[in-house]
Amino acid sequence: MSISNIVKRGINKRISSVFQRHFQTTPAIMVKVGDTIPNVDLYEDLPTNKVNLAELASGKKLIVFAVPGAFTPGCSKTHLPGYVQKADELKQQGVNEIVCVSVNDPFVMSAWAESQNTRGKIRLLADPSAALAKALDLTVDIAPLGGVRSKRYSMVVENGKITSLQVEPDGTGLSCSLADKIKFDMNLSKHLVKVARTSKPVYETPLRNCSSNPQQPTVTILNASTKIGRTLALLLKQSPYLGELRLYDKNISICTVGEDLSHIDTRAKVKTYGGKTAMKYAVLDAHVVVAVGGCRTSHKETPKDLFDKNVDDLRYTTLHMVEFNPKAVFCIGSPPIEALVPLVSEEYKKAGVYDSRKIIGITSVASMRANSYVAAAIGKNASDVLCPIVGGVSPNCLVGVLSQINPNTGLSAVKKQDKLFNFYNLNAFLLQQVQTSIQNQLGNSEDDLLKLYADCGTICYSPALAISRFINFLLRALMGDSTCVDYAFVRQMGHIGQFLPYMASIVRLGRNGIMSSHMPKVSGDEGRRLKIASYVIRDLITLGESFVTGEVKPLPEKHFKCNLQPAKGKEKHEQANNENLSRKMEVNKIKQ
Repeated sequence: MSISNIVKRGINKRISSVFQRHFQTTPAIMVKVGDTIPNVDLYEDLPTNKVNLAELASGKKLIVFAVPGAFTPGCSKTHLPGYVQKADELKQQGVNEIVCVSVNDPFVMSAWAESQNTRGKIRLLADPSAALAKALDLTVDIAPLGGVRSKRYSMVVENGKITSLQVEPDGTGLSCSLADKIKFDMNLSKHLVKVARTSKPVYETPLRNCSSNPQQPTVTILNASTKIGRTLALLLKQSPYLGELRLYDKNISICTVGEDLSHIDTRAKVKTYGGKTAMKYAVLDAHVVVAVGGCRTSHKETPKDLFDKNVDDLRYTTLHMVEFNPKAVFCIGSPPIEALVPLVSEEYKKAGVYDSRKIIGITSVASMRANSYVAAAIGKNASDVLCPIVGGVSPNCLVGVLSQINPNTGLSAVKKQDKLFNFYNLNAFLLQQVQTSIQNQLGNSEDDLLKLYADCGTICYSPALAISRFINFLLRALMGDSTCVDYAFVRQMGHIGQFLPYMASIVRLGRNGIMSSHMPKVSGDEGRRLKIASYVIRDLITLGESFVTGEVKPLPEKHFKCNLQPAKGKEKHEQANNENLSRKMEVNKIKQ
């Protein structure tokens, strides 16, 4: 072979190797200990509720484990239940959150979470496109389950870095990824950090006995200069669950209120925002926003009067919420909530950020009054009485479910899931006359109190305490407590939603606001009262929705004399025509 042929062959080999290196597909490298957790979006409960895994892992210690599919036998009987049982033990070792990932849609994962009772212990996140599994190169093709799925694995992630990883070999079942096989890296050298401007190593103690959400929530009170706003701020400043309390009001005097509250030596920090242009900064990044103020100042004020008084202010707030913080839980304490909650919901729908779990009308004050009246009637301590309520809180809207009273516990003592729904029946003790008296007291309680104030003041103390109780329940739920139950005016689904699209009912609170709503069983008399109240509630719902949509429903045709027969005589005939014309003009005005 000539020298030229040898040179040509060598050049061809080099060109071939370069071509292969640059144009052939290189197989992905599986994730390993020390790598950074991928920056991918997962979904919790709803397709609109994104959870970025990298952001979730920042500054925290997570356990992430994956299963091939929800509701499969091995995952439902062994894999997931093992982590549920050991959740508290793992969190005592410094774990902030435990995350289960599967290639399923968010609705399937949400249903699986409910069936496995994981709320408050483990977060089930959906990876519908297998983005995380592909980023980790831990995919497996399982045709019977629909194609590409995630392998079984478990990993410990500390501040975004993978410190421990166990991957189940294909076809071997469950072994190394179980909860009792979790391994923590106890190498203390990883906890040594350099302090700025010095070279001295400092030992950084890992977190112990943390809550599921170590970040203390932030609450913003709107219209905080009002009587109820100042009282609510004082009560929330004492909350052990609050990290930051923000006070907003158009009046710049709110700064004085904030300075006064900042002298109280509790953990919550106080920030104040005065002036109309400061609302953006008051709601930005807050976990909970509470709208108060605009309460009744006279027993002669109707819900329509209150709506006209509060609607512009609340709509201005809602526009800021959908623009700057649509993921916050928006609690509405301004009356009438039967109209304002639907109004806020329609604005969220219009902006494309609607989530019914995050829009709540607070009705806790009605529950407090019901408990007090029932306790006085049966001779028990009000703190030991629990009387469910349904309907609304405006006049002629509230119905106490006296047939389902529980005299042995209160909401704050609910520890088990079904405790709230196992009420004792007190029909033997409450005569019909007493029940009627209590219902009348509930319906007229606010009017009677305003008359005592001689129409020169607003009711602020009991509503403020009721709202603060609800907010404390909500803060506990946001931090992972799944035992928080109260009453609220929220969006209803199913057959209840067909009866009334919005109504006060029993609600269980969770990480995203409302976890579930439940309707207590009502007696015949209570059902009759609720049906009568539903007409008033539905009118208020329509009032709030039509303010945004512009779709005003006219009164039924039978209410107008539009089809009068011509009477005998020219004068009567002209009179009938004029009356028909005026009625039609009224209908057109309503439509506009």
